[in-house]
Order: sequence, then structure tokens, then C-alpha cells
Amino acid sequence: MSLMIQVLQRMGYGASTVRKSLLGQGRVLLFNYWLTYCVLKAKKPRFQPLLPPSAARSATEADAGELAPAAAQPGRNGGGNGSTPKTAASRVL
Repeated sequence: MSLMIQVLQRMGYGASTVRKSLLGQGRVLLFNYWLTYCVLKAKKPRFQPLLPPSAARSATEADAGELAPAAAQPGRNGGGNGSTPKTAASRVL
């Protein structure tokens, strides 16, 4: 017997075959895939249900009506706070 086979037998790998090794690795791989699937399924993101287009449009219009007065207040939207002078060009943008 060669020295390599003797070393493998002393380490406990004497009865090992390539087929047994591949089956063992396949079991480990299958377990890892299964575990990953379970973790991802348990932690999947949850989203708010979508509204029909007509309901979404009316909600957007209601929000726009609420935001308009806030934008006109001084100190909002970066203007009127004294940090930059208002010019005609900045009002257009």
C-alpha cells in the first residue's frame, strides 16, 4: 500500500469513497438551501396594499391641497430664511 492510503486509513478515511463524499456534501448543501429559504420566507417584506387608480388619484389631490399652504410660509423650501438673497432667477427655478 502506498503511504497516502495508510495515512488516510489512520485518519479514519479508509472506507471513504467519492460517492459517499458527494452525497454528504449534497445533504449539507440541501440543508443550507432549505434553511435559507425558511429564513427569507419568514423575513419577507410586507407592503401596504395598492389602491385602485381612482382612489389613489383622489388621495394625491387631497395631499396636494394640504401641502400648498405650507409651501407658501416663510422659511420653508430653503427660501426666505436669510441665507440667500432672493433674485428673479431664483424665483423662476
